[in-house]
Formats: sequence, C-alpha cells, structure tokens
Amino acid sequence: MVLKNNYKFSKIYSSPQKRALKTAEVLSKVTNVEHIAMEDLKEINFGKWEGMSWKEVEEKYPAEYKEWHINRRYTKPPKGESYQEMLERVLSVLHKVINENCDDVAIVTHSAVIMCIQCYLTKTPFHKMLNFKTENTSITEIDSNLLMQCNR
Repeated sequence: MVLKNNYKFSKIYSSPQKRALKTAEVLSKVTNVEHIAMEDLKEINFGKWEGMSWKEVEEKYPAEYKEWHINRRYTKPPKGESYQEMLERVLSVLHKVINENCDDVAIVTHSAVIMCIQCYLTKTPFHKMLNFKTENTSITEIDSNLLMQCNR
C-alpha cells in the first residue's frame, strides 16, 4: 500500500514491541528509509489485565473493570496505565519527532495509541474510541500541525 500509493517519508519511527517493530523493519527495507524504535510509542500497559479477554477481566476484577469501563480515559487497570497516561507519553514523543523533522515521517504503532490520538484530536469521548478502530498495517494520516496546535 505504501509503495502503491507513493507515500514519501524521510524516517520511520516505531514502537519496540514485536509486531510494530517487525512491520517497521520490513517498511524500512522496502523503502530504504532509516528506522528508529522509540520506547514511548509502545501500546498501552494494561498491567495485571495483559493477555486476558475482557470477559476474564470483568470476572476477575469486577470492581476495577466497572470503574475503568465508566472512565477509561483516567482510570488505571491494576499495575497498568490509564489511556490519559499513555496519551501523554505518546504525545510527548510525537512532539519531539515533529520538532526534529521537516519532512513527513512514518510512525508504526498500535491500535490503542492511534484510537487515543484520534479521540484527542477530534475531542471524542474515550468511551467512543472504537469509532477509530484500525486494522493491522492500516495507514492513518495525521497532520503534524494539528497535533502541535492541540492543548492537552
């Protein structure tokens, strides 16, 4: 899709997590563009909920799940991070990338990261984040000027 649509970018940044990293490495190889893994582009940390289905989470952590489900933007799973904390982490690194680059760049990251950024930019409540659900290896274009203009 990237080659077919003639996307041009000067660098590739990615999460260091396996799927994003592998995708970025393949993209780097076929485009001959430098790839840099950045820790702060990682997926949200769900703590004790990692690897569990939502049904399992609801059964094992009913009170915590209920609170999180009502206010997922600011509520943390046990030993995890809230969507707001993830958003702040990601926005910080995106601002750094924008300030260090004049040309377009590719960012390879995760669905929750993309959904949170879309909610943030469009002022959509986080309980509606699935409106922005992406498929694996899909392309979402985001204007860096819009990211820099938004206030946290």
